[in-house]
Amino acid sequence: MLRSRGPAWVPATSPSGRPTPIWVAIGLHVGLHQAMLAAVRGAVTFLSTRVGMNRATAYAYLSAAGDLTISQVVDLVLGVPCLIRKADFPGVG
Repeated sequence: MLRSRGPAWVPATSPSGRPTPIWVAIGLHVGLHQAMLAAVRGAVTFLSTRVGMNRATAYAYLSAAGDLTISQVVDLVLGVPCLIRKADFPGVG
């Protein structure tokens, strides 16, 4: 793992990461439609448990503001992440 210290990259001595402005729910399946459904279901579950949103409102939020992309198309398994902006939920860590 690498960590940035100014303009140069140096090996990290421990796992590290950078806070991101999004949460990601990932769906994996051999079918694209099923992978997307898994991502949305995971995102709805996340929003209902972590944010406290009821499931219908979470689904409505995702239909308007969720971002689904295709990230993996190898070994017959398709990956579809559902991106959720943290800025839409101030005060939730």
